[in-house]
Amino acid sequence: MQTAITPTGSVEVAKVDKFGIGLELRKFKNPNNSINYPALFDIPKDQRIAAMAEMDLGATIKIVTVALTLALETMNLKRGMTAFQVLDLAEAIVDEAGSDNLAIEDLMLFLQKLTRGEYPEMFEGIDQLKFMLRFNKYRDDRWEAGIAIRDAKVEEYKRLGDSNDFERANPRDASSFGLQLEHFRQKSQERKDELKSRKQ
Repeated sequence: MQTAITPTGSVEVAKVDKFGIGLELRKFKNPNNSINYPALFDIPKDQRIAAMAEMDLGATIKIVTVALTLALETMNLKRGMTAFQVLDLAEAIVDEAGSDNLAIEDLMLFLQKLTRGEYPEMFEGIDQLKFMLRFNKYRDDRWEAGIAIRDAKVEEYKRLGDSNDFERANPRDASSFGLQLEHFRQKSQERKDELKSRKQ
């Protein structure tokens, strides 16, 4: 997607290899086309949005802007978003991405769902509030999938005879999971409260 960013910083979505993006996203899908969450969770931390932003905030926001612009131009929206609104949305996504370690692939998979009509009400019109409500639902589903995967690992170790094996084999994961879960719950509630206040 970086090829769509011109030397002046503007976005030319015509330069994006849409076919190549589709092929890349297949790496993060199951044969039934559902999301392969374990593959997403295996993306190295330094390749996730928050880490990318730490290295180069401007470039990261531009990449997210390209992804959003590509998706929105693909949709036949009755009421779209201006370039400034898209940029503002991109900044919001980058700002919040660290709370649950989102990767660019997470965003692209969500946008693929969006452009393929999984959220038909969005074709009437889209703004930051509507987008974030749906995107936060994706993030909630992603987090629940992560919990289910971890619980399955714990159960597997229990079946092998020692419920403490998981903590010994995965000390970093086991010791920080509770804190990560509580942090995510707080962030999720803050997002919901903020979106609720905007509606009023």
